[in-house]
Amino acid sequence: MSTSYSLVMAPERRNRASAAVLGLALLAMGAGIALAGTGMLAAARSQIDRGYGFDSGPARLAFADGTGKVMPNPHIEVPNLVPGTTARSTPVAIWNNGTIAATYTVSSETPQASGAPFLDDVLTVSVSDQTGAVVYTGKLSGLTFGGPTLEPGDSRTYVISISWPLGATDGDPRQGHSLSFKLHGVAEPVDR
Repeated sequence: MSTSYSLVMAPERRNRASAAVLGLALLAMGAGIALAGTGMLAAARSQIDRGYGFDSGPARLAFADGTGKVMPNPHIEVPNLVPGTTARSTPVAIWNNGTIAATYTVSSETPQASGAPFLDDVLTVSVSDQTGAVVYTGKLSGLTFGGPTLEPGDSRTYVISISWPLGATDGDPRQGHSLSFKLHGVAEPVDR
């Protein structure tokens, strides 16, 4: 007489074994995806480093005065303006403190105090870059200039000069007043 035995697994053990196999399969698949993603990220970063693709991050500008001190509220004050005032120059540095390359535009805002005269029609404003090239000449109300692309950490220095030339405005009742104006900067990310 021969005896045969058959092994029958209990239903809850079968479910546990299936779950374990499924879990191992999912873990292996996740590891494969992670490795492939890491490889693609490295390839993309390599392309960006060579100037292809795009960078992500903020494009930001910061202002500093002529001594390198950060100007959190960038403004320029010019006291006691009179006809014949020679150019009063103020150096201003602009730097990219963001994480991506950016171009920029700088403009002015001249708040007029109540009762204070506006000197826009008599003043001459000139802006020169660090090479001495004039990038703006005109009225304060129209002051706007831009510059070259700044890489993160790069800066560019400008000199803003204000004068009140002699002429038909001699004896102007506005003489002796001071001027204060704010600078605004806008950074635009550079597409690569």
